[in-house]
Amino acid sequence: MFYNVSPDFYIDQVQNAKKTVVSTFVQHDGIKTALNGFIDGQTAYTKSAVKVANEIGTRLTEETVNAINEATNFDLAKFFKVPGATAKKSAKTEAAE
Repeated sequence: MFYNVSPDFYIDQVQNAKKTVVSTFVQHDGIKTALNGFIDGQTAYTKSAVKVANEIGTRLTEETVNAINEATNFDLAKFFKVPGATAKKSAKTEAAE
C-alpha cells in the first residue's frame, strides 16, 4: 500500500503537523510567521537532503553492479601474460561448440 509513496509525502506530513501546532498554540503573529518560515526552511532542506541521498544510493548501486560484472569477466591469464595459459571454457561453451 505504501510502497509507491515518495519520501516527500512523509516529510510534508511531519512539517504540516508542525505548522498545525504553531497555528494552534502560538498567538503572536510575528512569532507565528517566523516559526512557519523556519519550518518551510526545514522542509526544503530535508527534501533536498533526501533527494541527494537517494541519488547517491542509486549511483553507488549501479557502480557496484558494474564493478562486479567487470570482475567476473576478468581473464587472469591475459593479465599476467602466462605463455600457453588460457581461461577454461565452461561446460555450456564446450557443449555449444
